[in-house]
Amino acid sequence: MNICVFGSGIEHIDNSYKEVGYELGKLIGKSKHTLVFGAGSIGMMGAVADGAASEGGYIIGILPEKLNETSTPSKHINEKIVTKTMHERKILMEDMADVFVICPGGFGTFEEIAEVISLKRLDYFSIPIIFLNTNDYYNKLFEMFEVCVSENFASERILKLYEVARTPKEVFEMIDGVIKRGS
Repeated sequence: MNICVFGSGIEHIDNSYKEVGYELGKLIGKSKHTLVFGAGSIGMMGAVADGAASEGGYIIGILPEKLNETSTPSKHINEKIVTKTMHERKILMEDMADVFVICPGGFGTFEEIAEVISLKRLDYFSIPIIFLNTNDYYNKLFEMFEVCVSENFASERILKLYEVARTPKEVFEMIDGVIKRGS
C-alpha cells in the first residue's frame, strides 16, 4: 500500500512533532508499506522518512524542479521523481496514494488538505484521509469545518470524508481497517 504523507517540512518545529513523525515512519517501514511524500529531509517530513528508512521501508520522494534545485531531499529516498511544478507534484502524489495521512503542517499542508477533501467530496476518488492530530494541532481547523457546515457553505457529508487519529498507532489501526475492508 502506498501511504502518502503530508506535513511540515520546516526544521524549527517542536521536537514532539518530529518524534511522532519518526514513529509514523517506523510503522510505515515495519508494515512494508511504501512512503510517498514530498522528499523533504527536515521537519516532520524528514522525520517520517528517517523512521521509514530505519525499518527498511521503501520511500518515494516527489518534488518540483525548483525545490530540487534549492533544497536537500532526504537521503533515504529509493525513488526520486522530479516534476515541473508543484501542481504536477500534487497530482502525482494523489495518483500514487492508497491512503492519505495528514500530519501537522503549514500553508502547503493546508493547501493539500483542501485539495484532497475537495476531490473526495466531488467523488474524484474514495481514498481514505486520516489526520494525525498531534498535540491537538488540527482542532481549530475541525471547528472551522463545522462552522462551514453550520453556515451552509458545505453539507454535513464533508465531516465524514476524513478520520482523525491522535497517535501513529491509531493511524495504523485505521489503515488496517481499510486493508481488511479491501477499499
